[in-house]
Amino acid sequence: MKFIPYSYSKISTYNSCPKKFHFQYVLKVGDVQMDSPALAKGRCVHSIFEYSGVVSEEVKNSEYYQISRDIYEKFLQSDLKHYVLTDKPKFAEQKIALNTKLQPCEFRDKDVLFKGIVDQVLVNNDLYLNDFKTGKYVDERYQSYEQLLFYAVYFFIKHENIQNIYISYLYVEHNLENKMLLERKYLDNYKKMLLSNIINIENEQNFNSNITKLCDYCAFKEICSDYLNAI
Repeated sequence: MKFIPYSYSKISTYNSCPKKFHFQYVLKVGDVQMDSPALAKGRCVHSIFEYSGVVSEEVKNSEYYQISRDIYEKFLQSDLKHYVLTDKPKFAEQKIALNTKLQPCEFRDKDVLFKGIVDQVLVNNDLYLNDFKTGKYVDERYQSYEQLLFYAVYFFIKHENIQNIYISYLYVEHNLENKMLLERKYLDNYKKMLLSNIINIENEQNFNSNITKLCDYCAFKEICSDYLNAI
């Protein structure tokens, strides 16, 4: 396969704009500033939430630390506080990887097909996969659940006794949650969703652009002829 290993970020980049995927993963255009204040703030918030307020000196020295700490303290007053204050087994930043046979494997194996990092895994009678979100809340009607759904494929395969997995996107600046129940009986459907996304990319020939308002924020807009011709 041409573009392995895949990640949700790689897949979503293609789905948003094949040409952006071409710049980033095929041509591998360098020297493009991909970071932003929003991403830096997001990393700080994630560190605090994933480890229930316990952070490194590096995080404490971040310019976004106090803002992130205030968001965390406010979250502790909400109905969602059990996600960070719990007596159930909890794991932060769990690396997952599936090989080309859709079997769990090591993160750095040569035949990794898909890999990712789950912000938080909670263990109860069922499994809970959580993703902490900063920024604007997405109404649940428009929420894409694919990222955590793809991660859930790994956990269903690895843990045959798990029948249900709850996936949650926690919008920590709004104290809101979008949640979905995944059931083992639909595992084949979840696998097909993941594989169909990968097959679409593998079969792509043209990598056409998708011109939208988001192009104004694209790191490749200055070298994208389609964007430049559209403005």
